[in-house]
Amino acid sequence: MPSLSRMLIVTPLLFLAACSQPDLAREEQAIRDIDARWLKARQLNDVAAEAALFANDGVAYRPNVDPLVGPAAYQAFRTKFQTDNPKGTTTWSTDAIRVAESGELAVQTGPYHDTALGPNGDREDKGRFVTVWTKVNGEWKVAHDIGSTASPDTAPAGWEVGSWKLNLAQSKFDPGPPPLSMTLMYEDRGDGVQVYTIEGIGANGRPFFNSYTFKYDGTQYPSPDTGIGTIGPTTNTYKRVDAFTVEITARERVSQKVTQVTTRTLSQDRKSMTSRVNGRPGQVMVFDRQ
Repeated sequence: MPSLSRMLIVTPLLFLAACSQPDLAREEQAIRDIDARWLKARQLNDVAAEAALFANDGVAYRPNVDPLVGPAAYQAFRTKFQTDNPKGTTTWSTDAIRVAESGELAVQTGPYHDTALGPNGDREDKGRFVTVWTKVNGEWKVAHDIGSTASPDTAPAGWEVGSWKLNLAQSKFDPGPPPLSMTLMYEDRGDGVQVYTIEGIGANGRPFFNSYTFKYDGTQYPSPDTGIGTIGPTTNTYKRVDAFTVEITARERVSQKVTQVTTRTLSQDRKSMTSRVNGRPGQVMVFDRQ
């Protein structure tokens, strides 16, 4: 039979041990509450509130970019993402949250769904995510966040190669008048080299034509006037923004002043391409694949 003095020593220790065990159910609910705030911030486009949920060394992994380390990097990425996807919306839900016995680490998994992506809002992405949470000064913060798409393969590399005819009925020219016809042609010459040709009939009834070679490598390529008077002697720089979008930046050859930025975006069904010019909301050209 244990002595009374021994019981007086052991009992408080057992009580303290029991009290020190974290309440895992309560910690799980705390994460669910923070995650609800995150989703609300996303839907309100509050990038600062989103970024504040990350630990100082928290990392987000996103396609086609280096790991985003820290709140500032995440906020900059989300700000650009909103600019590139002005109509975009996001939703996600939680399948499970598993909290470690220590109560200091947790893993959350579930599905996500992004809709109205791209400049035209005609793309979507869906998949699954894994978020690792860690305790920082008693508060749950994001340590790692990664999403894995389950959507079908995106547009193939070099999707623009081929012939594209201007669809006047679906295009906008404000101010006008529009050209009578226009056809764009991209030819793949291998090693990343493409030959771009534009031809058609202008609003004045005169034909126009232009053809030159380029790569998506950031180099400035000469672009003589097509004859329709839209751009004077310039250079064009080409880059791929994402799997569905290319961007062409025109600069004056001498002053290097940017005169025009054009984005061309492939539709979700791969059958049409939309061309928009920065600063000209009234000019939207839709081309059908031939």
